[in-house]
Amino acid sequence: MKGFISFIVTLLVVGLIGGIIAIAYKYTDGFSSDFKTFYLVHDGNEILTPETKAAYVGGKKYKYEVKYVFENGKDEKKGFTLKVLPNAEKDFEYTVAGSKYKYSGLKDITNAFDIKLTDDSFEINIPENFGIKDVVKYMHGGQEVTFSDSATVDMAYPFKLEVTSYNGAAKYTILFNTVSSAGVTGVTIDPTEIVFGG
Repeated sequence: MKGFISFIVTLLVVGLIGGIIAIAYKYTDGFSSDFKTFYLVHDGNEILTPETKAAYVGGKKYKYEVKYVFENGKDEKKGFTLKVLPNAEKDFEYTVAGSKYKYSGLKDITNAFDIKLTDDSFEINIPENFGIKDVVKYMHGGQEVTFSDSATVDMAYPFKLEVTSYNGAAKYTILFNTVSSAGVTGVTIDPTEIVFGG
């Protein structure tokens, strides 16, 4: 009987240690970063990596829940901060009322987006055919903006959404772009029409 109790205790201890290791593995991104106590959830998927990329389709809403690992339903919500910035890795010039500006010169562009915040979530609503030109125009009070179409061709993700924990200790960045819902949904190739040049 003593051996059986010892066996059960050993199993419980091993199970507990295994559980602790599994939790640590999950919230350290496979032991490759510090333990995360703050993270995001989108469409049921936990976002634990510091930087992700997204393509938001016009006419749709995207909701994210903000979670704290050690928070239960009874705790007061800790909150978070959110802002959208230009992702100006590939900067460009544009003109407004005869004056030239740089995209990187725009600082906080959050107000150009339709974002609804609660204590523990946010939702970004992307209007149809909404893009970088609309954001720049909004930031200049609705004035007409001009720049060449080629200026933004290499900008795969022109916007940077930053979500920061209540104490500033953790931050998640979502690099994103916007695409039209009328965009390409598939490609069909008719083998009778393929022409090879020589």
